[in-house]
Amino acid sequence: MNLQKHRGQLIAIIVVFVIGVTLAMLPHKSSVVPVKEEVTESKETLSVDEKIETAVEIITSGKGAPMRGISLLKEVLEEDPKNTKALYYLGVFSIQSGQFDKGIGRFEAILELEPNNQDARLLLSRCLIGNNQPEEAKKELNKIMQSEAPVELKDNANELIEEIKKS
Repeated sequence: MNLQKHRGQLIAIIVVFVIGVTLAMLPHKSSVVPVKEEVTESKETLSVDEKIETAVEIITSGKGAPMRGISLLKEVLEEDPKNTKALYYLGVFSIQSGQFDKGIGRFEAILELEPNNQDARLLLSRCLIGNNQPEEAKKELNKIMQSEAPVELKDNANELIEEIKKS
């Protein structure tokens, strides 16, 4: 199989897989956050965490317009531009929608606030690969390999490094 020919497909498959694993590994509450039908009317009464949880529920459940959830996350960032949880989810949803340039900005913002956030660094690397910047991705992946990141994260980084080498 010619990897060059199928590079875009391979990257898309890897990105979808990692997003799925990342979302599955995120902490979950025992109760489901109810999707508010009229979030725009009650958004002033929601806490920051409730806004984020509601936004993620809207986007991942398919029970509402995804842009409504994105708007809630952006609202959180207007109130608190350093909210790494909102930046993280916006970055993940940027990857899902193929908007790698936006994802790059969001994960870089997280790393400015939390330089040791290796999960954000891995997702930044995926955005860089998706944005056809493999050398920059490789630099970020090497930072993960030199960090005290968990073995699973280092394994994911190493797999991406190998894919970059092959392409």
